[in-house]
Amino acid sequence: MKIVIFSQLFYPEVVSINEVASLLVARGHEVTVMTGLPNAPVGKIFDGYGPFKRLKEIWHGVEIRRNWLIPRGSGSSWRLPINYVSFAAFASLMLPRLSGKKPDIIFVNQLSPVTKALPAILYKKITGAPMVMWIHDLWPESVASSGAIKNKRVIGAIGKMVNYIYRHCDLIFVQSKAMNPKIVERGVSPGAIAFLPNPIDTFFVPVAPGKTAQRPEALAQVPQDAFILMFAGSIGRSQDLPTIIAAADRLRQHKDIHWVFVGGGFSQPEAEAMVKKRGLEKCIHFVGSHPIEAMPQFYAAADAMLVTLKNEEIFALTVPLKTQGYLACAKPLICNVPGEAARIINEADAGFTVPPEDPEALADAVRQAYNMRGAQLEAKGRNGRRYFEANYTQEKILDALEGALHKRILNSRDENLVSPKVKANP
Repeated sequence: MKIVIFSQLFYPEVVSINEVASLLVARGHEVTVMTGLPNAPVGKIFDGYGPFKRLKEIWHGVEIRRNWLIPRGSGSSWRLPINYVSFAAFASLMLPRLSGKKPDIIFVNQLSPVTKALPAILYKKITGAPMVMWIHDLWPESVASSGAIKNKRVIGAIGKMVNYIYRHCDLIFVQSKAMNPKIVERGVSPGAIAFLPNPIDTFFVPVAPGKTAQRPEALAQVPQDAFILMFAGSIGRSQDLPTIIAAADRLRQHKDIHWVFVGGGFSQPEAEAMVKKRGLEKCIHFVGSHPIEAMPQFYAAADAMLVTLKNEEIFALTVPLKTQGYLACAKPLICNVPGEAARIINEADAGFTVPPEDPEALADAVRQAYNMRGAQLEAKGRNGRRYFEANYTQEKILDALEGALHKRILNSRDENLVSPKVKANP
């Protein structure tokens, strides 16, 4: 297959589509990615890239075409929309850079923003190729829940744009089955929706502390014998750090319980200020961002992993990608995200689920994990690994993706064999 992917974020930015694209190449497909100048999450163009630098490159066999955009900066309520719109505009203007590709399929990786689909629709009209979209978060629901846009008229306008985009999709993949009803409400046929979870890098495997990996130096400030709760990933408004910090405050009498945040983001300064205000600096540690391939070593040092989000309806329909990473590494989870994420954890018997934005409930779950630490808690981690192997391995997900794309291409070719100008004899 010849596949052209539209994704505003791509390598060296850390997104799951990187792995998908390289795996498709490894399976013999020709993959080209239309993306932007790398700037996330730091908000400025990465060193070595620029308006006239490295606009075309090859990475793991993937052809990359970089398009101009205005970087997201601090991610403010006005700068982020400009970043989104600028990519859609410049990618549309720079479509001639795909001249001669003749794709079998156009693939839109819809991790925010949804606007990246607009140049893909234009490209579909130019080439006639079918277009599929992989939805990781629902718009405008995710925008409204983040608080970035509060004007109801603007949110309504975004909803109309989403309807327009969905009408041009020949197939829509969803990372959570709970998304289906929301998409059907926008006029999409249930038969045009397919479940496709995010694949996880194969280096996410269980690591025994002190055996196959050294304890990361970044954890030097954390006592070796501590009971560690670990949060890994972006530290933003949606991750509900105030609830984690309030839960830690309730457990401050347990001097051997430590909370470790691996990652960074716009809300980290605010979170650090809350920690200082409560006097929790000795038990809460921010150790910064680290390469994704180092995450299994960090996870190995933890007794349980945290999955937290704010109490928004939209989050009940999604499964944070970190959930699958934790399951893959055989780590027990403590989760305050209702809906699909909680269902998976409970079904796997891989940890503890509590209501969102409830510090006392979160603290109680930590107490349970703390009291069963050792073999009983580790058994929950192993349950998670078994569940991962049954549902989320790369091979299973890529087989499903390839099969669905082949079917959509064949259907498109069959449809094109019948000319709309030819009418049956009366």
